[in-house]
Amino acid sequence: YSLCPSPIQSPMSFWDRLFGGRAENAQDRQRLDYLSEALVLERQGDYDAAVTSYRLALRERPDDLKVLQNLAIALSKIGRVEEAIRAYRKALDI
Repeated sequence: YSLCPSPIQSPMSFWDRLFGGRAENAQDRQRLDYLSEALVLERQGDYDAAVTSYRLALRERPDDLKVLQNLAIALSKIGRVEEAIRAYRKALDI
C-alpha cells in the first residue's frame, strides 16, 4: 500500500510511437519538428520547402536513414537528380 498516487502516463504522440520513444532532448524534438514539417510540405506538394526541412532535420543526425530516403524522394520529384542520387547513396552506405 502506497500513499503516493501512481504516475499518470500520458499517451505517446504519433512521433513517439513512430520513432520508438520520447525525444531525449531539445535537439531531438527540434529534429522531429523539422521532419514533421517536411512531411506536411510534401503532402502539400511544396517539395522545395520539404527539402529544406529535411536538411534541417539531418543537421543533428546526418545518418538518419528515413530522413535521407525522404530527402532523396523529394529531390527526385523536383528534378534535382544528382543530389537525390547522393542522398540515396548515403542512405545505402548506412
